[in-house]
Amino acid sequence: MANLTSISCGQDTLLDLATCLNGFTVPKAAYTEQTYFDAQPTEIEFGGWTQLVTSMLEGRCAIPDALEPFYNVAELVDNGQSYCVASERYTADAGYYAKGWGLFIVPLNTSESRHFHLSSPHPMFDFYEPDQAITLFQRSKARSLLISGRHRQALSLPTTCVPSTEVTTYWTTDPAHSVAEPFHAANVAIQAWQDAHGGCPLNQCAYIQLHGKASTTCSPIHFMISSGLGPADASWYTNTSLNLPASRLRTELQKSFPAYNVSLPSDTSCSLTATKNVFGRFLNGVHPSDLCTQAADVQSATGRFVHVEQAFEVTQADHYDGWVRALEAAFPL
Repeated sequence: MANLTSISCGQDTLLDLATCLNGFTVPKAAYTEQTYFDAQPTEIEFGGWTQLVTSMLEGRCAIPDALEPFYNVAELVDNGQSYCVASERYTADAGYYAKGWGLFIVPLNTSESRHFHLSSPHPMFDFYEPDQAITLFQRSKARSLLISGRHRQALSLPTTCVPSTEVTTYWTTDPAHSVAEPFHAANVAIQAWQDAHGGCPLNQCAYIQLHGKASTTCSPIHFMISSGLGPADASWYTNTSLNLPASRLRTELQKSFPAYNVSLPSDTSCSLTATKNVFGRFLNGVHPSDLCTQAADVQSATGRFVHVEQAFEVTQADHYDGWVRALEAAFPL
């Protein structure tokens, strides 16, 4: 790719860095089929991408050889805590990421980390700034944070993965609905690392995806929390013996925001339940070869996936304290 330009961002705080990098997100309709193909990792680079995620979770802040031409890994100290940050090194001709694989951050001192992992798949669509994701990650001491580097419609073609419907198009670069996106590969690597290091017991661990919803969609609801199963499986959500992270988070968010509607699929017919989310399906026991076409069911569901759709107002800074209280209570150290 010609005419690459080095990315230069200030690193006074993690939020400063993430906000700067957010401006290089590959925008809507930026790709042609050819430029998307060129930006996708090769097989070797996918291996390096997985290796990068794994090594950072192990506490090694170093770049694999396969990614050295594209990525930078650096340590950043913010408010006394050290973080390892993997970010892209260059922009393409038009001023956005040359690759768009994503931003990955882990704390280097993990003695007080909570064993849940945060991710934000839809930058510049669900959220125009990374403030909420960064703040919740830092203040709640999450184990990792992954933010996609592409607008969900960076390539305006439907994905060949999850079939679109008459009312909803799932785009090629929507990482919640395409197994080909680097964001999905990184999440799978995070899960593999977690399983190799004590697993993901439901009483303290989960994989939380942060989303934003339109004001006209499920409009009475401020927080719609699910685990990849819908209202048809309401009894699964109300089974208290499962100790589901989604149910605990719902309870704690209700405590933090008593005036708001905080719902599970057992409370409402709202369709925002992530039944087609490919990483949710993966965590819920669907075979990797079937993630594009097969939904999870109660027999295989693990409960480790937590999908949160939020109204715009609850993503704002004056709600961060309540969010942090809820996460700390739902996922004790």
